[in-house]
Amino acid sequence: MRHNLFLVVKETLNNIVKHASANEVNIAISLEENGFELVIKDDGRGFDLPGPDKSTGRNGLCNMRQRTEEISGTFNLESVPAEGTTITLVVNFPNE
Repeated sequence: MRHNLFLVVKETLNNIVKHASANEVNIAISLEENGFELVIKDDGRGFDLPGPDKSTGRNGLCNMRQRTEEISGTFNLESVPAEGTTITLVVNFPNE
């Protein structure tokens, strides 16, 4: 779980540095009893989201979604051109 989370966060931050031309990035974690929500938001250039699954043709985004789903989490991407991008991960802790 930690490895997949690390790779998703790393890819998100790499994309911001490489593509967003952002002035500000906010990272917020909300802990819950059974898991957490991680939100990474930038004020960069944003982009048009392709297709119904919002990641078609973008390998990094597909990989991030897949890694999140592998740990039974949900991955949400919102982006608006000239307004920035927000990625939200919701992950439940595994039952012991």
